[in-house]
Amino acid sequence: ARREASQKGIDVSSVQPTGKTEFGGKDRVVLADVSAVKVLTKMPEAKSSTTPPPALPDSEFHDIEVTSMRATIARRLAEVKQTAPDYSVTMAIKMDAINSFRKELNRYAET
Repeated sequence: ARREASQKGIDVSSVQPTGKTEFGGKDRVVLADVSAVKVLTKMPEAKSSTTPPPALPDSEFHDIEVTSMRATIARRLAEVKQTAPDYSVTMAIKMDAINSFRKELNRYAET
């Protein structure tokens, strides 16, 4: 189903899943789900050019060939960003009492 969606230019996350999982839920996208989606625009074909684009004049940028280790790191970082929840928690905490205590400890340490 993923391969078919990729060929048709369909984002799999936007497809309504009807396939059953091993637990009986409907969470799997199957080939019939991808086939049922109308393609509004065709995905442009990727260019297979091995030559890098020309460098800008007076630029400090150096294009370095990606090693297999760096490619693996990039792939896994992208996978984590797409699959794991990413959120931040912020809260206000009154630190007046602990700051006073630290000042007292620092004065005690100086003597």
